[in-house]
Formats: sequence, structure tokens, C-alpha cells
Amino acid sequence: MDILNADGMVNAGLYLFAGNAGAGQDDIAAYNVQVEKALDAGSYTVSLFLFENAYIGSLAKSGSILLEGDIIHLRVVVKANTIFVFTDGGEEPVLTYEVPAGTSGNVGLRSQMAETTFDNFRLKTEQYVQSGGDKSALFELIRQSNRFSEYGYTAETYAAFREAVEAARALPDDAKQSEIDDCYERLERAMGSLRPRDVTAEERQALEDLVAVAEKFVPDDYTAESYGELIQALTAAQAALESGADYVSAKTAL
Repeated sequence: MDILNADGMVNAGLYLFAGNAGAGQDDIAAYNVQVEKALDAGSYTVSLFLFENAYIGSLAKSGSILLEGDIIHLRVVVKANTIFVFTDGGEEPVLTYEVPAGTSGNVGLRSQMAETTFDNFRLKTEQYVQSGGDKSALFELIRQSNRFSEYGYTAETYAAFREAVEAARALPDDAKQSEIDDCYERLERAMGSLRPRDVTAEERQALEDLVAVAEKFVPDDYTAESYGELIQALTAAQAALESGADYVSAKTAL
């Protein structure tokens, strides 16, 4: 599916497993794969939201994705009970999420607070035959790895972490489950072994200033999902200040 942003903003995507739709805004029970781009921004993100006839919360979010033109190409694949989201012809999902087994429903389009045109919408169903082991957990761990910045950790531990990420990404489609599990364990160990580098007083002060600004935002002025994401980033930034963790990544996310 192609998403065209007519006014420079994007806040659009797909409802998955949808049902019980009403007449109001987001009065629906569904998972929502949503592309979001601010006005004049050179990048965008993809989020997965949950609605139960009202906004419930954010379930997953991609890292920042470079905008390659006026059109964002979105492809969503559901295999068994796992959602895989791809953008702009990429072969690696930018977001994965496992829903409860047996989840079912309809598909729909969603656009909010931005003039949007959808094109080339195609819905295809086929029987899924898995050729190798189950990579859904590994894909999710790779997605989580996107939040770690080289600026926040020692060179040695970050280099080992990046090697584990690249090894996980290089696994072939027909990899055995034992190979997948080995890559998962290696990446999990590398993530746990990351050691924060010494942070300068200027970096800490910059994050403290940003937290002070974010704490003044009022929920009534923003959509529920965007304010929810702000609170998640704010909580992470406050935790970074307390623990001395990756200030740079926390500041970027906020």
C-alpha cells in the first residue's frame, strides 16, 4: 500500500483484526499499524496501537526511518499470529508483534489529523508454510536493538553488540531453530553486556532541560496515542537520569 502525504504530514495506516466498529473516531476494536511523520520532517516512524473501541495504548514502535520521497510504501504481513511490518521495499521488518493465537477480524484504513491519499492497496491471502525455524522472537529482539546508540556505550561492548545484531540479521530464511535460538541468546547476552560510557555534564544538563520541558505538556492538548508515546519516552529519560544510562539515546527518543 502507498501512502501519499498531501500536506507534508502523515498520520495514517491500517486497522488489522478489526471488528465492532462504531460511528465515532477510533470507535473500533483493532490493532493499528500507523505511519507518523511530522510536518517537513525527513524521517518517519511506524507504530502499533491497540484500540478497544477507544485508544488503549502503544504496543510497539520502529526506530526513525529515512524518508525516500513523497510516497511511503507500507507492507504488512501476518504469519500465524505474528505481525511483520515492512516499508519502502525493505526485506527486514521495521516492526514485529505477536498477537494472541486465534485472533481474527477485518482490515481497514485509518487516517487522522492529516490530509492523506492511499493508493495501490492490495489484500492477498495464502497458506503459510514455514521453511525454517520461528524467527518472530528474534525479529522482536532485533527491533529492540534499534534503541541503543553507539554514543551511549563503551566502544568494546558496543562493537560486540553490533556483531551480534548483524549475525542475527544475516540468518537465512531456512535457518534451523537451533541456529535461530543461538543468535537470539548471543544478541540477548550482548545487549545485557552493554556498559554505559562516561557522560559529560553538558549531556546530562541537556537531558534534564528536555525532561523539564516535556513535563509541562498537558494531555488534553494532544491525541491519546501521541501523548502516550511522550510519557513512555519521558519515563525512560527520567530513568536514564537516575541510573546514568544512555543519555544520548534517551534524549533522542524524547
